[in-house]
Amino acid sequence: MPYLSERDILITPVTMNGNISLDRIRHELLPLLGSFDIVTTFYDLYGLKRRHGQNAEQLEQKILELIDMARQRRLIPYIQQYEFETLVFSEPAIVANEFREASKQKQIEAIIQEAGEPEQINDGVETCPSKRLKILFPHYDKKFHGPRICQRIGLNDIRQACPRFNGWLIRLENLT
Repeated sequence: MPYLSERDILITPVTMNGNISLDRIRHELLPLLGSFDIVTTFYDLYGLKRRHGQNAEQLEQKILELIDMARQRRLIPYIQQYEFETLVFSEPAIVANEFREASKQKQIEAIIQEAGEPEQINDGVETCPSKRLKILFPHYDKKFHGPRICQRIGLNDIRQACPRFNGWLIRLENLT
């Protein structure tokens, strides 16, 4: 939020508190599009119900198709490939340091290396990024530690490690 505010892009977060589906997104988007110049989304791919094997890009297109063509230019759909915690994996040393367990840095690096990059960390429901963090650090709390770690990592390093997320930010930056 502060980063975009510095670029005269004001953000008003609206949470849906889980149970996200395309039907629910449609219901939520219509009033938002009537209230804001531009609306963007940030959903975890894992959080979407009934996605029928569709990937993030396909679902972003489906979100666009939920509204009429005239309003589509005011919508920037974004789905985080697999979940928010992929961003947390951007800098293993900072994650390990947050929990004062430097010895686990190598394990985090191995997870990233196996996947190829943080946004590709995913094997399934039990090995998705948030579960992997919970296994490594049992007291990991997504709402507390996630934003705190990301703030410590810094937006530039997250952008370098997470190309899909970076692409979304570029689209937002180009609004001004």
